[in-house]
Amino acid sequence: MEWAATFTACFFEDGEFEACFGEVIEVDHHFDPYEGPYIVTPLAWQDQVLATKNKTMTDDVTVLEVPYTEVSNPYGTTATIATL
Repeated sequence: MEWAATFTACFFEDGEFEACFGEVIEVDHHFDPYEGPYIVTPLAWQDQVLATKNKTMTDDVTVLEVPYTEVSNPYGTTATIATL
């Protein structure tokens, strides 16, 4: 798609005005809104994808810390990381 821009300039004296605006970058403002979660908790052994490609977002995504617990027992400590 070819774009053209026009602007008007008023001068108090006769003269020429040259302008070079360089490269034009087209931005498509017609993206659908992102309607998924904005706060996520990582899961163990499972990839997670937030479907944000070509979507507009209203806020930052917050990734919470990986869930982690420790429980003492007669043999030491059991650590549980990122349970499902």
